Amino acid sequence: MKKLKIISMVMAILMLIVMVLPLTTTLATTDAKSLSYGVEGENVIEVDGRYFAKEGDTVTLFAYDYATGEKVTLPENVGFNGNSKVVTNHDFDTPVPGEFTLDETSTKITVKSTDDWINYEVADLTTKEKVGNVDLTVNDEVYEQKALTLKARQYDYVLEGENVVNIDGDWYTLVGDTVTLVAYDKETGKQVAIPENIGFDYTGKIGDGLEGAEEEKTDIKIDETKTKITLNSKHEIGFNVRNLLNADDIDWVTMCAVSEAKYRELTVNEVTEPTTENIVNAIEDYKTTIVMMSEPTLVEKEVFVALKEAKNATLQINVANVTWEFNSETITKTDSHFTPAVQVSAEKFSHIKPNDITDGLFIEFAYDGELPGEADITIFVGADKYGEGQKELNLYYYNELTAKYEDMGTATYRNANLKLSLDHCSTYVVTQTKLETTENPTTPGDTEQEGQTTTENEKDETPKTGATNLYVSIAAVVAVISLGALVTMKRVK
Repeated sequence: MKKLKIISMVMAILMLIVMVLPLTTTLATTDAKSLSYGVEGENVIEVDGRYFAKEGDTVTLFAYDYATGEKVTLPENVGFNGNSKVVTNHDFDTPVPGEFTLDETSTKITVKSTDDWINYEVADLTTKEKVGNVDLTVNDEVYEQKALTLKARQYDYVLEGENVVNIDGDWYTLVGDTVTLVAYDKETGKQVAIPENIGFDYTGKIGDGLEGAEEEKTDIKIDETKTKITLNSKHEIGFNVRNLLNADDIDWVTMCAVSEAKYRELTVNEVTEPTTENIVNAIEDYKTTIVMMSEPTLVEKEVFVALKEAKNATLQINVANVTWEFNSETITKTDSHFTPAVQVSAEKFSHIKPNDITDGLFIEFAYDGELPGEADITIFVGADKYGEGQKELNLYYYNELTAKYEDMGTATYRNANLKLSLDHCSTYVVTQTKLETTENPTTPGDTEQEGQTTTENEKDETPKTGATNLYVSIAAVVAVISLGALVTMKRVK
């Protein structure tokens, strides 16, 4: 009886195993079908969902979750089933078997066929049921083209030019401008050389979103390098950046060409509340920033940091009867504040010693020292002294140490306005007659820079270098005498 019970139990277990085994196999197959498959190897690359390898490469099968793109463990007993189809010259209707060597695990293939497209079947090796496939291109020439596409996609592309500006995410330039395709590394943000054979072709619509654009007539010239476009008509247009060897899409760039009136409307921003934040934001977003001041207000150094980082941007500061204009390309100094106050007088200032100027205008700046960059300064001086029309006046820097005038070239007078270009602020005079000047003029500020210790470079009475050295020498002598007295006292004790 006991033997019969044992035999019955064994039989029941065997039957259960037989019943469960197909179910387990079915579940495994179902799981394998829910995955996607790819190949990897030393040279394998993936571009737009297709894999590319070099001739003779060995590639290894792997599985990944299609929804997340994350690699997962390759299901057991899943591998290549030995079937492959080779498409020659894109003839998908008549594929031919491919040549390859399959290893004992059925997960590694050494490719022998060379063509544009090879499809390898992936199957459950136990049930022989197909669970997926892998498309692979094995062609050295095609591989190099696809590798170029991958490299080019590491960069962001924009069109740049002398007048190009970005306003609220849209790019604008003037009609007649030539713009150039430029690449920037996505990780570092630094400009890089455009890879060879990467350029653009015209694929956009004319006039979309641009009021008054010429939809019928379009004059666009693309140079032979496919990286420069001349926009000779008013329009909005988009360009595909492509690998010119195989037409792979790399990026998309757009540009609006507008009239001068529209360009000024778009690119000039007037700041009436001259806070540092407002000025910096305007510089970052607009081509020209015009700051309106009711009275001279301190301009923080952060403003000139922003201007230096901008490209071909202009900062104009209007205060009382004076206009200051700085350009981003000439900014060299961003470590000090600046006050745009100017005093102009037909009478010489008290600290000027010579009394031999009768036809001059004396100019004194609140700021003293080197400017953040060369500035074009326009001062309304009235027409009483020089009348109407335009004339060139002599410009001189007054050197307080030598009590001499030093020749600084010329300034332009036109219809009551005096215009001069300076990179340094100090005391100046303009005259119609030539003055006697020093034979070896110094750069303005060379004799004053040692004494400039205030943050805003305001004039001060800090001792000059010679006086400072004298004080240091006296202090050293006193220190030596004190040390000698101390040693003597110790010996006496």
